[in-house]
Amino acid sequence: MKQEKGSPAFQLVFDVLIDNCLICKEMMKKLMSIISIWAIMFILISCSKSNGEDPQPVDEHPPTMNITSPTSGASIPKGANLILEGIFEDDIALKELKVSLIAPEELKALNGIKDPWAPADNVIALTGTKHILEAYLLFNENVPADCLSGTYKLLLELIDAKEKVTTKTIDIVVF
Repeated sequence: MKQEKGSPAFQLVFDVLIDNCLICKEMMKKLMSIISIWAIMFILISCSKSNGEDPQPVDEHPPTMNITSPTSGASIPKGANLILEGIFEDDIALKELKVSLIAPEELKALNGIKDPWAPADNVIALTGTKHILEAYLLFNENVPADCLSGTYKLLLELIDAKEKVTTKTIDIVVF
């Protein structure tokens, strides 16, 4: 028995094929929506991790300093300025230089006769990867005329932006 185009059996097969295609089209639309949502989420997560910025460089080296003044063993008369000069460098960025003056123990023991020079720490903000200090007056004061004479230690702590520290001690003689 031959089925003709307009026959009910042909129409049934045709309707089933059309219905299946419509179901396939609908499934494809949903699948494309899901894929699009996943792609957008992936892009957003990738962007949020980097914040659109380059990753921060790794700080592999501590900062360096080359002090030209005062030199170790320098004599500083009472009433004079204590001047700091030097070059400070870091591979990433400098933060600050902390300068302290440490009186020797034998001068501290004589406290009451005359006091040793004991200024507050001097913190100098530094910027960039290289900073040059010229004729910088330490402690914002002259060496007091009434302080005890002797060998003091000038402690310099150079700190970079990643908190790496380089220290240097310079002996100075106050007379």
